[in-house]
Amino acid sequence: MKYTFIEYLAACEGEDFDIIEDSNIEWAKHFVSKISEMLEEGIHEGDCTKQPHTCNLCCIETMLQEYYDYRFDK
Repeated sequence: MKYTFIEYLAACEGEDFDIIEDSNIEWAKHFVSKISEMLEEGIHEGDCTKQPHTCNLCCIETMLQEYYDYRFDK
């Protein structure tokens, strides 16, 4: 059985993808709850626009693509 998105993020944060730590589940839930705040503007800014910080939109897009690939065996 495949992980949910929350479980997937938690598994990626841990040392062993096959063992999900409770603290990582809590982190993933908190992270996902903050996504809408992080993307309030919904625009690219940061590395991808040659600014010296991470682009939250790029990070979210990458995470979702990686989860999609994992979930559907791409």
